[in-house]
Amino acid sequence: MKIVGPEILTYGVEDMDAAKRFWTDFGLALAEETPGRLTFETMEKTAIAVAPKDAPDLPPAVEAGSTLRELTWGVAAERDLVEVAAALKGWPSLEVTNDAVRAKDPNGYAIAFRVTRRVPVERLLPG
Repeated sequence: MKIVGPEILTYGVEDMDAAKRFWTDFGLALAEETPGRLTFETMEKTAIAVAPKDAPDLPPAVEAGSTLRELTWGVAAERDLVEVAAALKGWPSLEVTNDAVRAKDPNGYAIAFRVTRRVPVERLLPG
């Protein structure tokens, strides 16, 4: 299976305004803003999703405060998603849908896999 890299990092936070300032100061573009959700993107379309820490659609937190709630990995193709599901077979938390595979890792963190939506980025530096 070919895992391309992180696709979406989803955070639950105590202060949405502070999170917005942090990620924009960090240099990420605000791709979408809705009540209760902010989505930032890198140039290649890796995303940072931010929601209030008590948002009901977030996976449970492993620790108190503002923290990562789910890490979604991008895979190269549909067949890789099938291979991920097969590799995680037997995990009690495994959930397979048409477009994603979700589970909890051994430390209790929510992980997910989907076919990547990344786009190639031209090199910005010569060479």
